[in-house]
Amino acid sequence: MTEKERMLSETLYIPQDEELAADCARSRRLVRLINGTTEEQAEYRVQLFKELFARTRENLWVGGNTVINPGVTIGDNVIIGSGSVVTKDIPSGVIAAGNPCRVLRPVTEEDTRYWEELEREYRRSRGE
Repeated sequence: MTEKERMLSETLYIPQDEELAADCARSRRLVRLINGTTEEQAEYRVQLFKELFARTRENLWVGGNTVINPGVTIGDNVIIGSGSVVTKDIPSGVIAAGNPCRVLRPVTEEDTRYWEELEREYRRSRGE
């Protein structure tokens, strides 16, 4: 078992491992680049986020002060609550939160209708 696999399985690991150090350096580099973008660089910023969270999918909402550990995969249509610490994979179509992050419940059709209505109202208010 590699040190990264040990970390992801929540067992003791050596944090100075070369693979883990490389992942950390890559993440720090991408975060620095993201933080240095301007409002005019929205597309570049999205590209950087996709690279940073290479294992994430579509319609991912992540609350503030959330930690997503390296190697974690997050599915489509997922909401992660603020302050969560995501240590394990999160499946598609769920709302998850906590430390450690756990699935709270599935995203329902009612949730989807509510969010779609909010989007329509927002677009109407912008004249779209």
